Amino acid sequence: ITYKINDRINYYNNLINIIETHMFMSPSEYLIARNINKIFGALEYSRRTINEWYDLVKTRGKKRVVTLYNNIDLNHIIRNKDIYLLSWDKSKTGIPIYDLYDFYIKYSGLIDFKDLLKYYEDRYPLLEEERLLFYILISIPNEINFVNSEIDNCKNTKKIIDYLYRSEVLVSETVNE
Repeated sequence: ITYKINDRINYYNNLINIIETHMFMSPSEYLIARNINKIFGALEYSRRTINEWYDLVKTRGKKRVVTLYNNIDLNHIIRNKDIYLLSWDKSKTGIPIYDLYDFYIKYSGLIDFKDLLKYYEDRYPLLEEERLLFYILISIPNEINFVNSEIDNCKNTKKIIDYLYRSEVLVSETVNE
């Protein structure tokens, strides 16, 4: 995870350095430049918090391992009285937050994740170190997918920035409860 954080810091440092050399910024570049502090703030939170997480897990003798669905998708959910997941053919063993993380990546822009996380934790409480790792992972922005269309570049950039704002709100609201 530390490698991923450092990789993204380098990526966004290089990106903003390139943008700053341009005489005129494109709209997507301007969007990045206007929000670069949000991007670096999220990455700094991840870098600072990963050290806290390492300190926490090195004192623990064991880690909790569960069966992960590993293919989380809204189309694989049946809701009746209870919620059921279909198609377990990609399941694997791992720590509980990875299914939550995958679901967050796919659907955080469509659903209120704070309520979903509360519902999940009412049934399956996360350990402190698991919750912390989840917060770290959701705070690391993806690289921006640049294409030949400036409109698409603006959309892709806006998705990353909106994602970071949602993640910051989720982390700050759930940490302060």
